[in-house]
Amino acid sequence: MRASIVRAIPLLLAASTAWAQLSDVQPGSRIKFSAPSVSATPVTGTVTSRSADALRVTDDDGASILCPIADVALLDRSTGRSRWAGARTGVVLGAATGFFFGLAMPNPSCDTRECRTSSDVRWRTGTTLAGATMGMILGAINGRETWSKVAVPSRVSVAPIAGGVGVRVGLGH
Repeated sequence: MRASIVRAIPLLLAASTAWAQLSDVQPGSRIKFSAPSVSATPVTGTVTSRSADALRVTDDDGASILCPIADVALLDRSTGRSRWAGARTGVVLGAATGFFFGLAMPNPSCDTRECRTSSDVRWRTGTTLAGATMGMILGAINGRETWSKVAVPSRVSVAPIAGGVGVRVGLGH
């Protein structure tokens, strides 16, 4: 029995380490989490209160959600809005929009077939570059929310074996 208890101690210490990493999630933190018992889809919102075993979150629609920490499968904490990440996303989306705009709109400076073949390449290149530039500027202005992973605590249980001498250790998530 003593050997079983000695083997269980590192598991308990590992669980306390995981809980310490959850300390970054305090009231006012913006989080994104998955908890199948709370919602079938990931929830994004702001922590309004926190206890030892639960988080109360106000989601982006204004609904208040109480989530047991033991039910959280994935947890991310917002690190703020990144203008660089927004600019990168904006370049890609803007270039795609500009390219398809160039495909849909005829080149206004040319109406003959010979002119269109060489001019269309320049037209589509121009609309693609213009879209990428506008997307980069708008993306940098708006930014994009970035997230960092938070270690979710593992559930550890230590219980005596029923009707016998020994210890049962269980790990779960």
